[in-house]
Amino acid sequence: MIDSLKGPQRSPFLPRFLGGCGRLALRFLRLLPYLAVALLALYWIGRGIDRLIVAVFDQSAHEVAAFWTMRGKQALMLVLLLLLAAIFDLARILTALEDRAHMIGALLTSSGFVARHLGPILVLCAALLLLGLLPFVPYLLLAQGVLPASAIASLFVLQQIVML
Repeated sequence: MIDSLKGPQRSPFLPRFLGGCGRLALRFLRLLPYLAVALLALYWIGRGIDRLIVAVFDQSAHEVAAFWTMRGKQALMLVLLLLLAAIFDLARILTALEDRAHMIGALLTSSGFVARHLGPILVLCAALLLLGLLPFVPYLLLAQGVLPASAIASLFVLQQIVML
């Protein structure tokens, strides 16, 4: 979408046509090393929290507290992933709109913007996530309430209907 707005007009001649198709795509690939580092950092954060939870709740009788602590950790990781997605999406948009050649500047600018507008961005990302997961609600309700546990074929058919 951004490519079609900011790129050159498509032409029937092959060199100009290829120039208009994905001019910024290779530039977006420069964000991948930064994304890999950020995802690796999120992995280590999650692993550290897991170790902390095990150290606190291992061999204890507080099963309910351990359960809710793990759910809190999952919610924290989901929020961090949503923020990371917002930062990298905004960096891609800045790269296209401002015709940036250096990705670190786009990442720093988008990180600052996301940090300044954290609340509305989290609400927007959560709303988009919930809208994306909304088609699965009927599937889950029917799978849990109507179908028996052994109805694998019916569950498969229901899944395909929901996906269509």
